[in-house]
Amino acid sequence: MDARQIYIRNLRKIRRGVGLSQMKLAERCETSTNYIGCIEAGLKFPSIEMIDKIARALHLPVYQFFLENQRLAGRVKPVFARYLLPEAVKQDILNQLEAVARRVKKY
Repeated sequence: MDARQIYIRNLRKIRRGVGLSQMKLAERCETSTNYIGCIEAGLKFPSIEMIDKIARALHLPVYQFFLENQRLAGRVKPVFARYLLPEAVKQDILNQLEAVARRVKKY
């Protein structure tokens, strides 16, 4: 699979994953719905400027659209992508929240 195909596949998956219509993405990118549809259908390929606009509209770094083995299970939450925490930190936070919840439950 070449870079164009990877980009197109990931764009479609990411857009759908966040529940955004082609029309809404087009509005955010200040372009036409038809153009976004043509990109996703592989009929056109966006300029580097449009690739950047699309990435900003979906709150993701540009490179993420070119990852060949992009895993997008379930709904994607790109707004939070830059705030991902290491697993150990997440587990520590969950443990602390559970401890607080247990203390609150006692009352």
